[in-house]
Amino acid sequence: MARPSNSSKPWQSRFPFSEPARQAQLDLIYVYYKSRQTDPAVDAADTFMRENPTNPRVDYAYYMKGLVYFERQANFLERYFNVDLSQRPPVKRAQVLRIVR
Repeated sequence: MARPSNSSKPWQSRFPFSEPARQAQLDLIYVYYKSRQTDPAVDAADTFMRENPTNPRVDYAYYMKGLVYFERQANFLERYFNVDLSQRPPVKRAQVLRIVR
């Protein structure tokens, strides 16, 4: 499983608005998403959207933020009792639609 790395921190601190630093921010969102760290992924996406509102890849940050909210994994009790996740109330889905609009 992917783990967030601090290897991009020196690059971002030296050249914060360079193209590789922006790409590193987008990559970090993906790494947080794949490692199922939802709060840091949302925070990283929000930071990217706030700092780069006119970037051509800001739509990817919106997409990843929506994907994080949409794909909530089952917790231990839901897996243990075989809860049907499709019967869960669509609270997060409404939040995803607000993000995407």
